[in-house]
Amino acid sequence: MPFRLPLLSLALGALAGAVHVIPGAPGLLQYDRAAGSSEVWRWLTAHLTHFGTNHLVWDVGALIALGWACERESRARTALAVALSACAITPAVALWQPQVLLTVTVGTF
Repeated sequence: MPFRLPLLSLALGALAGAVHVIPGAPGLLQYDRAAGSSEVWRWLTAHLTHFGTNHLVWDVGALIALGWACERESRARTALAVALSACAITPAVALWQPQVLLTVTVGTF
C-alpha cells in the first residue's frame, strides 16, 4: 500500500489546535445546553473544543494515530465516519446525559 498522509486527520487536529489557542473560540464553539436550539452550530463545533492542553494533546494524538490507520484504507469512508459521528454524538449527549451542561471549561490549562 502506498504511503498516504492522513490529511483529514491532520486538518481536524490543526483545527482543534487553532480553536484551543484563539482567545474566546472555545467558549463560542463548545456545547452549551443553555444555548439550546438557538445556537445549533455548537452541536458540531463542540468536537473541536477541549478541557485543557493535556486533553487536546491526547485527543488529537489519538485522532491522528487512528485516522492514519483508517485513511490508509479509505479517506472517503473515514470522512463519512467522522461526519456521522460528529452529527450523532452531541444529540446523544443532549438526550441521554442531561447532567452535561457544557463540554469544555473555558480557560482551564
